[in-house]
Amino acid sequence: MNQRAYFNIITPSNEEAELYIDVYWNEEVEDSEKVLIEWGVLWSNALCQPSFITREILIEKMNKIDYTI
Repeated sequence: MNQRAYFNIITPSNEEAELYIDVYWNEEVEDSEKVLIEWGVLWSNALCQPSFITREILIEKMNKIDYTI
């Protein structure tokens, strides 16, 4: 099963952008790890993967996703 989550973020240049994260996890495995499939930022009318989105930021946002849906 996978899920897409969206987060409003502020870029280093103080512009608003939207971060999306696609996550996959296997409900059949107890204590399954959540696996990042894809991520991107909708920013300045373009889809990109900017370097200011670090691994730590992705993990922090993934931990905020409600996986009960």
